[in-house]
Amino acid sequence: MQLSAQKVNGRTLWLGILCILLVLMIGVGGITRLTRSGLSIVEWNVVMGTLPPLTEEAWQSQFELYQKTPEFQKINAHFELSDYKRIFFWEYFHRLLGRLIFFTALVPGLILVRRKQATMKEVFILSGLVALQGFIGWFMVKSGLTHMPRVSPYRLTFHYLTALSILGVVFWWFLKSIHEHLQFKPVQHPLKIKLSLWGLCFGFFIQLIYGGLTAGLKAGFVYNTYPLMERSFFPPQPFAMDPWFVNLFENVSTVQWIHRWNAVFVLLLAGHFYRNLKASGNKFYEKSGKALLHVLAFQVGLGILTLVLKVPVWLGVIHQVFAAILLLAILRCLWILRRMT
Repeated sequence: MQLSAQKVNGRTLWLGILCILLVLMIGVGGITRLTRSGLSIVEWNVVMGTLPPLTEEAWQSQFELYQKTPEFQKINAHFELSDYKRIFFWEYFHRLLGRLIFFTALVPGLILVRRKQATMKEVFILSGLVALQGFIGWFMVKSGLTHMPRVSPYRLTFHYLTALSILGVVFWWFLKSIHEHLQFKPVQHPLKIKLSLWGLCFGFFIQLIYGGLTAGLKAGFVYNTYPLMERSFFPPQPFAMDPWFVNLFENVSTVQWIHRWNAVFVLLLAGHFYRNLKASGNKFYEKSGKALLHVLAFQVGLGILTLVLKVPVWLGVIHQVFAAILLLAILRCLWILRRMT
């Protein structure tokens, strides 16, 4: 179904609101993780879980469920009900925001379908992805309700990547909605620019993976110096685990080392990409690449500061949110290059 130019505003607003909510969700997810709130609700009740405990008896019942978990027994045994309420809030808000995003994807989307401003396929894809993400989130939480009071770093990374993927889909459609009827002048040397941008995308994808693993392993809380790690450029005992390749994903020092230096590599790739853009002679595209380079440089600086300060919650959350903003900046460059070639 083709969407007419005069009817694109409602669709653009819908997709823009979803983008804002998804970025907010990524930030709240960071708060939930860094405040150790993610394991506070031990049941997944899609309908009844919409409401928080409303009576003292209901709160006590929730707290008793939490007291049976390994996190309470091994880490938070000193918690009183008031302590539990604090961590309950962020996990509850995280889940409530997920429900709001699903509602925003489905209900306004169906209204736009009726008005011929969106397609049923788009609404089905978005609402389905959000619902699937909710299930993945519960799948992640379940991994921390066993004998180990910590969610699986692999599941956390997967949950993070799928959240960014949903944001990417929504933002791509948003760009299509606002740029569909604009004309772009072609760029010179498109192959060189494409190769440098795809190299940047690959490096950024690796960085996202290792960002998730760093968070899941709590690797940011050790070796809090930069650029050296315990007075050495290389990580201590980088291959202490057997078999050797497991160290690339489970060794705290190795994972942190890859995350910190791949960030520098990605920054160099962004500089190379921007240099190719300047040589193309297209000022509009050059400005997009310059904005991307600035966002990436700021994100690298945030990462270093977060590490050195031992991951304060507010800084860790900003770092996580800026990863999402950086994704949007890269997607914008991809979209514009696609229209210019």
